[in-house]
Amino acid sequence: MRRVVITGAGTINALGQSVSATLEAMREGRCGIGPLEFRDVERLSIQIGGQVKGFEAEGLFNRQQMTLYDRFTQFTLCAAKEAIAQSGLEFIGELAARSGVVLGTAGGGVSTWDDNYRSVYEDGKNRVHPFVVPKLMNNAACSHVSMEHNLKGPSFTVS
Repeated sequence: MRRVVITGAGTINALGQSVSATLEAMREGRCGIGPLEFRDVERLSIQIGGQVKGFEAEGLFNRQQMTLYDRFTQFTLCAAKEAIAQSGLEFIGELAARSGVVLGTAGGGVSTWDDNYRSVYEDGKNRVHPFVVPKLMNNAACSHVSMEHNLKGPSFTVS
């Protein structure tokens, strides 16, 4: 059996956009469930759920990154950055070679799927952007975390 060390935590969720904000919300008894806010929500029979609100990606990523990252990748990169900052580790040399990413996701780039289905079926476009597939892949976020933080060990996504 190999030793695994968890050195930091990061999160973005319906209660908060950091571990400390989430813990504070939990201590105060706040609920992350509420009215959903997105395009055509009124068409749904259930219009409540846990949704991340107030996340401003534009201030966190440059224009090129915004083109490459689905919302789930943006969340993942921010949470990973928080966890790595908590760890105090710098991934160089042998540590980089022995450090990787294991990510779990049920849906991958769902926002990208939705936007592009709408583009084709509602807006009548006959093609989608060439970066659609790299944005919506379940392993996209894992790949970007490993590249962004120089993690050269095993990296994979469990779906």
